[in-house]
Amino acid sequence: LFRSMGNQPKPGWKILMVVPGLFGFQGVVIAHCLVAALTVVATYFLGRALGMRNSSVAALLLASQPLFLQLAFRSYSEITAGLFAVLMVLFYYRGNFILAALTSSYIFSIRQEFALISIGLGIIFLVKKQWIPCLLLAWTPVVLALIGWAGTGNIMWLLDDMRRIGLNVQVPHKPFWHYFE
Repeated sequence: LFRSMGNQPKPGWKILMVVPGLFGFQGVVIAHCLVAALTVVATYFLGRALGMRNSSVAALLLASQPLFLQLAFRSYSEITAGLFAVLMVLFYYRGNFILAALTSSYIFSIRQEFALISIGLGIIFLVKKQWIPCLLLAWTPVVLALIGWAGTGNIMWLLDDMRRIGLNVQVPHKPFWHYFE
């Protein structure tokens, strides 16, 4: 269980891919295609929530973007994080702050860079005096920190892991263009 935690393994994405993974790589690719399709549909509804007259154009532009198409047929976590990001903004604009907070918090388990967005969202919730959504933003980081503490004995494991991956890159990373290979 502990090996699946942290920034590098992206546990939130792996949890979502457990059932598709039972059907092999093809199952994961089909799941990613469904996630990509749901992201396009959610983009349409987000456009409607924002009051765009032609929200279908936004969805069509997303669906036809080359990088989006490339990632939709590959086993990367970015499409899943994108879906949750669109859902988070959609929930926020519909006034469902609790679901926006839960979604934003869950994205942290897929892409920990999203912590910066969650901090900004937390400040917005504090200004709006939305205490429960503000507290719910912490559920995923707290759970990951507790699992990390239980697995290593280091109470600061989550911050250490984020620093290790983000600042002291020990794993060689591929350049941006690898998405197009």
